Amino acid sequence: MHYQRWKKHGDPLKRGLSPRAIERDVTGYWGIHKRVLRAFGPASLQLCPCGKQAEHWAYDHLDPNEQQFNSHPYSQLVIHYEPLCSVCHKEMDMTFDN
Repeated sequence: MHYQRWKKHGDPLKRGLSPRAIERDVTGYWGIHKRVLRAFGPASLQLCPCGKQAEHWAYDHLDPNEQQFNSHPYSQLVIHYEPLCSVCHKEMDMTFDN
């Protein structure tokens, strides 16, 4: 596995999709959540910017090609997701809610 990661990414510890795979893959709302989890692992292994333990991967609302699913904005790119605790995730969603 490490050899394959080194061959693909140049780093034996790198997980996730290559930038090329990200560019060519079109993913729906539920699919992107699975890709973020595969690329970065569980959000609970990260810290929220506020310093608490993260609970969710949250869309940062910065993708110029933002998509919509049942009035929920999302990005098809994993780079637009960040680990947040429930409180910060709720505050962010309220900030961007129409």
